[in-house]
Amino acid sequence: MHRAFWMEPIKGKRKMPLRVLAKRLLKLLFPYKWVIVGLSVVTILSSLVSLAQPYLMKLAVDEGIGSHNMNVLLWASVFYLACVAAFWLFDYIRSFYFQWMGSKFIYELREKLFNHIVSLPHSFFTGVRVGDLIARVMSDCERVQDVFVSGLVAVAGDIVILAGSFIIMFSLNAELALVTLLVIPAMVFATYLFTTRFRRVFMKVRQKTSELTTKVQESVSGVREIQAFAKEDRSLREFKKVSAEALEARVEATKTFSVYIPLMDIILAAGSALVIWYGGIMVVGGRTTIGVLLAFLAYTSRFFRPIFTLVSMYNLVQEALVALERIFEVLDVKPETEDTAETIELEEVKGHIVFEDVWFSYDKTTPVLRGVSFEVKPGEKLAIVGPTGAGKTTLVYLICKFYNPDKGRILVDGIDLRRVVRKSLRRFIGYVPQDTILFPGTVKDNIRIGKPDATDEKVVEVCKKLRIHHIIESLPQGYDTDIGEFGKRLSAGQRQLISIARALLKNPPILILDEAMSNVDPATEATVKRALEVLMEGRTTIIIAHRLTLARDADQILVLEDGQVVERGSHEELMAKKGIYYKLYTTQMGLESK
Repeated sequence: MHRAFWMEPIKGKRKMPLRVLAKRLLKLLFPYKWVIVGLSVVTILSSLVSLAQPYLMKLAVDEGIGSHNMNVLLWASVFYLACVAAFWLFDYIRSFYFQWMGSKFIYELREKLFNHIVSLPHSFFTGVRVGDLIARVMSDCERVQDVFVSGLVAVAGDIVILAGSFIIMFSLNAELALVTLLVIPAMVFATYLFTTRFRRVFMKVRQKTSELTTKVQESVSGVREIQAFAKEDRSLREFKKVSAEALEARVEATKTFSVYIPLMDIILAAGSALVIWYGGIMVVGGRTTIGVLLAFLAYTSRFFRPIFTLVSMYNLVQEALVALERIFEVLDVKPETEDTAETIELEEVKGHIVFEDVWFSYDKTTPVLRGVSFEVKPGEKLAIVGPTGAGKTTLVYLICKFYNPDKGRILVDGIDLRRVVRKSLRRFIGYVPQDTILFPGTVKDNIRIGKPDATDEKVVEVCKKLRIHHIIESLPQGYDTDIGEFGKRLSAGQRQLISIARALLKNPPILILDEAMSNVDPATEATVKRALEVLMEGRTTIIIAHRLTLARDADQILVLEDGQVVERGSHEELMAKKGIYYKLYTTQMGLESK
């Protein structure tokens, strides 16, 4: 049983302290520090010219119109127009670089996350839902970018507007400014009431969106099975249920916003009405001027809007912190084997493999391999057979350094794999799995995956050597045939032949065949077996075999049971012993003959 790295949807409050999240976020933003500084400066300048406009309007009314001074009126109008033009210019620069930096940030964050995901061990993927992982890479990264890249820089401008409006209002008329501040407690109280609800609905929306993504991915991937078992109606019911729950969560969030935003607008309107009423009384009483009142109305809007934005930002930050923690949850999963400063690059491999008393368990408590020892010399073939769950595939994982053994040593050409850089080792290993994974593209593209720089001629040469050139040429566009997603336009046998050609083109000194014949149909079995024989020539080959016809010709056969080597020898030697291998072989041959 593989150790699972299951990531539960985050519910309730965050698990990671805010200080830790902030520190890690700053580390992500550090490469953009000068862009952020530049944008902050532009945003502040934009805010300053915005603050100048109401004051210029006050000058035009009181000093220009009120005093019949056409010169003041003219220059106030000119400067007002200049401020509008400058605001437009600064806003254009800010918008452009916001988009540029945001796009670059989300690109690099997704790349970092994706690069980490593909380095994680198999046990991680046995416990995680694909849809949830997709949601973390896509929507969670986007939410972090929206709030912490674009949003937080905009906060600088909001603070300048807020502080500037406050100072100018008090300088114009302190009494009217104090009246304006009476609205703030109502805004803060209303936001406080909604804060807890916002956090809950945001978390629910992200969780249900993740579940919906998972359901779509699972249904599309398993559409053949759904159709084969006539489960379309059941699948649709399940989809409708998850989709309805996601819709319900989204509607709940929308309803919350639909109450909160109009409520804040009413409070803002109340603030403006209060300024008009009280300011009007002051104008009538000769305690202030019409120009000051008009300026106050403009500054009131400028003063309250940043408060509304900053308070609303708190709720958006809560949602973004949840998304950020979900991203760090994935990034914090450690690979089972990590390269260190002490690990070395393999420059050349001959293929001499030695297991010395190797013990291994996925959960560190229940051993899957118990004291396994064997040696495979360069060019030899070792077959590993045994019942399901005996530990055969685990041996493959250890050879590929997906994991390190708990005890004992694995040596390649005399070098302990703990001391070897993973990628340098895997460059010298060819792998033909039971379930061949093909990628969207052509036959030629998929054969070249192990050696992207191989020429078309080399690809054809390899296929001719395997005697499968005519099979590929018989496809609709030959080597340029589009195989569809996961190679679904090809038969299981054709997919396996492409996997074998891929391994031969790579030309590795070590070859691993993991149940390479188990899914092959009888029509292509002989072709696949012949291709495998060509592939194995002159290579150290580890054969994980359920169908023992491939194991029969190995130089050495290991029989695993419950993680231990219970028999070893050649086919003839093991048949003579009439032990476990004898029973497996005779049973299988008897069934196949029938």
